[in-house]
Amino acid sequence: MSKSIIKTLEKNGYVEIVSEQIERNPFVHKQIKRDNAHVLTKEQQVAFNKIDKSKYKEFLIYGITGSR
Repeated sequence: MSKSIIKTLEKNGYVEIVSEQIERNPFVHKQIKRDNAHVLTKEQQVAFNKIDKSKYKEFLIYGITGSR
């Protein structure tokens, strides 16, 4: 249906257009198991150790997305 048809139906009182926001939690009835901690490779550990966690900085880490 086109928007003009819906507007005509609303104007003639056949439909009512209501807009509302509904919050939903897709995980409310699911039990999710935690993953085990991942062990970093030597190269990953070296890169991780170079990041100074006490300062807020940006870091660019080059690698294939999703690689381990």
